Amino acid sequence: MRKHLLLAGLAAAGLCVQANAQEALKAEPGRKWDGNIELLLSGKQPTAPLGAGQKAATAAGVNVLISCTDSRAVMDALEADGLTGTVISDEVMTAYVPVAYVRTLAEMPEVKYINYPRRHMPTLTEARSATHVSMVHAGRGLETPYTGKGVVIGVIDQGFEYRHIAFLDAEGNTRVKRLWNRSQYSPDLPPLSQPKPTDVIPEGGDGFDEGHATHVTNIAAGSRVSGVDYYGMAPDADIYMIPSTFQDAEVLEDVQAVKEFAEEQGKPWVVNMSFGSQIGPHDGTTTYDRGVSDLTGAGGIVVAAMGNEGDMNLHTQHTFTADNETVYILVDASGSENGYVYFDLWGQDANGRRNLEVRPFYFKGNRINYLNNNVWNQSAQITSTIDGQNLKENYSYWVSTNNLDALSGVTGVGTGQFGVAVTGNAGSSFHAWCNPGYGEISSNPSPLHTFLPGDNEYCVGEGAASIPAAISVAAYTTSNTIHSLNGSTYQYDGAVGAIASFSSVGPTLGTDMKPTVAAPGHVIKSAMSQYGQSFSAGAYDNVASVRSGMRTYYYSAKSGTSMATPAVSGIVALWLEANPYLTPDDVKSIIRETSTHDSFTGSEEWNTRWGYGKIDAYAGLKMALEMAKTGGINDMLNSEQPVTFNKEADAWKVLFNNDESYADVTLYTLSGACVSRRHIEKPRRGEETQVDLTGLTPGVYLLNVSTTASNMTRKVVVD
Repeated sequence: MRKHLLLAGLAAAGLCVQANAQEALKAEPGRKWDGNIELLLSGKQPTAPLGAGQKAATAAGVNVLISCTDSRAVMDALEADGLTGTVISDEVMTAYVPVAYVRTLAEMPEVKYINYPRRHMPTLTEARSATHVSMVHAGRGLETPYTGKGVVIGVIDQGFEYRHIAFLDAEGNTRVKRLWNRSQYSPDLPPLSQPKPTDVIPEGGDGFDEGHATHVTNIAAGSRVSGVDYYGMAPDADIYMIPSTFQDAEVLEDVQAVKEFAEEQGKPWVVNMSFGSQIGPHDGTTTYDRGVSDLTGAGGIVVAAMGNEGDMNLHTQHTFTADNETVYILVDASGSENGYVYFDLWGQDANGRRNLEVRPFYFKGNRINYLNNNVWNQSAQITSTIDGQNLKENYSYWVSTNNLDALSGVTGVGTGQFGVAVTGNAGSSFHAWCNPGYGEISSNPSPLHTFLPGDNEYCVGEGAASIPAAISVAAYTTSNTIHSLNGSTYQYDGAVGAIASFSSVGPTLGTDMKPTVAAPGHVIKSAMSQYGQSFSAGAYDNVASVRSGMRTYYYSAKSGTSMATPAVSGIVALWLEANPYLTPDDVKSIIRETSTHDSFTGSEEWNTRWGYGKIDAYAGLKMALEMAKTGGINDMLNSEQPVTFNKEADAWKVLFNNDESYADVTLYTLSGACVSRRHIEKPRRGEETQVDLTGLTPGVYLLNVSTTASNMTRKVVVD
């Protein structure tokens, strides 16, 4: 036992150690925390690698995520000691405690495991049309009374222009009902130093450099603005903005805040998460993943980005076929900032034992060099733990290759690279990832050594798409051209209809099917914040501007699963308006049954690129209405209009939003001559009838739908 504790302590201190590959995990009493907490307890700050000779600061306090058997009991104990926390669910909570108090916290029998927050990164005309959300497009598309009215859409992001015209109603009033600025959140600052949620929406921006959040929010819920066609999927939804640091303890509290606000208003809610990372187990077992899932339920949905790593070799894996077999992984940091590497390896034997021996090395001069502990201590932060949730072993490395080069004393031709040697016995396996921007798994650079190849698989975004309950979204291309405000036209790579090359690839290592669905995410035009430091009114990707009063508002083109995700968030808001009690499983069922397939998606089976296919708002709305009918749900939030129209080239589909005693569906010429008429007795919610347009003379017709309480007429264009 003492041997294990010494090894764990050295690893947590950033030293290179070797552990017996088959040694059982024997936890120190109270040792219920992850590697980053261990760094804090050993006097180190779990941030970036240090420069040579630098010393890390030690935090006085720390925000932590706690997995427990009874959150309320733990909260009572914290409050008795004068500390604060937030109960997320019966088994998940957050708290701010002095670093030294972690040991006391771990001694509580109700506490299972303590995590330090991870930090994640940020990841419409064509979009609305492709998903069948367009209100009217040349006489075709979807015309629906469902606009997100009565639904709260929470956006956790960075780069809000709070009062962009896209977030105002027709009278100029803000549609943002609540704002919680979390931009100053830190794992090492007490929550009392943070601003509180407010319904006072200021001018200006949130201080983040990019306009990512403004772009994302408009795709989900942007208002119709005269002269601009780039409005959102749910243009009448209520908006809750949360400028965020993307640290998972904070995000847990953010989701809970949206949920509580929506429930106070008696409204269903959707939270959009256009961020993520590749650091984590990729199996949905983290305290954070379970905590967010616990917050969802009937009328509460989380939609999350898969990530933009589909064209990167960030992943590798191996299953050992013989005892004491050793394999080697090399990381190319040439494209990362300052040569930093962030590498994370997870053994897959969930038995609470150390089944692997992992040794870092420095590859230079065509040699694998195992360096002394002093060099690693000055050049890296290394943690080695058994995860308290999934009982898998985890080895995490944050490395400065510049420091390695300066301190290692290794000479030779070429740029040195970080790597690890992994030894295991037959049947054991592991998966490993680099975080995007911090290295990729290298190809074999030497005839003298063989390294595991990198690939782009198993890259479901941690912190968002990895959440079991989340609707995880891939991106495909609906446009590859922009017409810039500067007068030029720009062409982008990617075939219209195809998956975006950057869209991250599944599957997950958990039991969920990830991705869930694909939505438009390439060259998407949407609102842009002018308050980011990088904003320029003359940028080539600005596609529209609107002058209102003394201000000019901008719209630009961006690409990413960050753009695909709010498209799905807005569509889910439409479904929740029709059926406010949909659960995450309900939404997944709707997507599974109604998503479209074509030559790009392939068969109707789930796959690791597309999930269940391309999202279809209309077919999903129909199923949501049918589910409401079978579930005995009668209190729809918007039942003012009797039908939804879905306009296609050869037919108009008429979907009944409510139960009716009768309906007459009649098609006329402009001169008033009847072309076709259908009388329907007692149509029911979710029932559909079609008006066939084949064989009609090209021209304009009128479609009339008459029910007990209403009479609607729409223009029909036949080409």
